[in-house]
Amino acid sequence: MYAVQARQSPPAGIETEVIPPDSATIAEQNEPGIAFLNKRSEMSQFLVVHFKIAAKGSLARPTGNETVAVELPVKHVADWKLERPHLKLSDEEIGIELAQAVAIAAARKFLPLTNSPLKAREVHSPRFLPRRLPIMNERGCDYEDNGIRAWFITEAPA
Repeated sequence: MYAVQARQSPPAGIETEVIPPDSATIAEQNEPGIAFLNKRSEMSQFLVVHFKIAAKGSLARPTGNETVAVELPVKHVADWKLERPHLKLSDEEIGIELAQAVAIAAARKFLPLTNSPLKAREVHSPRFLPRRLPIMNERGCDYEDNGIRAWFITEAPA
């Protein structure tokens, strides 16, 4: 089933362009549990996950306002689900799982973290943002791994 992209019926003699359905549409037809990704992919090809950082390492000098924003391709979540169909995790849980490792690596470039930053709750409070943060457009990312990009953000105390 192909979608025809045309705003109005074309004038005589002009052909319309036939566009194959994207992978999200195919996934929706084959796997109804992927609805979250399809709604997101209409708006964006990425999920943005924002983490708070509370470094507790012995040399850490955090201001208390450090965060990491992670841009995760939606395709990574869909691929993860296809590779592990026996695990029944939500798209949000998978997104957080994939983004955490990149958030930790990005934070480690700027702050010393303990050996187990998740257990020590140094990287915590993930939340999904509806759009990219302005800083993500203003400068390049601080860390990238397998297409997942992260920005370390330090906000000045008010």
